[in-house]
Amino acid sequence: MEHLGVKAINVSTGGLLPLAPNFPVYGGYQIPFATQIKQAVSIPVTGVGLIDSPTLAEHLLQTNQVDLVEIGRTLIREPNWLVHAAHVLHDHDFAPYNHSYERGTKGY
Repeated sequence: MEHLGVKAINVSTGGLLPLAPNFPVYGGYQIPFATQIKQAVSIPVTGVGLIDSPTLAEHLLQTNQVDLVEIGRTLIREPNWLVHAAHVLHDHDFAPYNHSYERGTKGY
């Protein structure tokens, strides 16, 4: 895939069907699959799988298990997750953008 121009690999075992998986489900449960693929390729690998804890997400990145953590469903459940993560991870420079509905020169 790399020689075809693929820039990153998203690793997921599914989860869209109403069937329960036949393996344990826990925070980061799909990361072992991503980590195995990451060891075999030289392009970035992303990980998913109930990653709703900022400390878990940071741990996965710091331990080089994945190159990028995807938290789409977490953001759907908790739109302010990034603010929470910044607080938990002591990012004092983080500031949420709260001006998305301002009227201004753009004509809205």
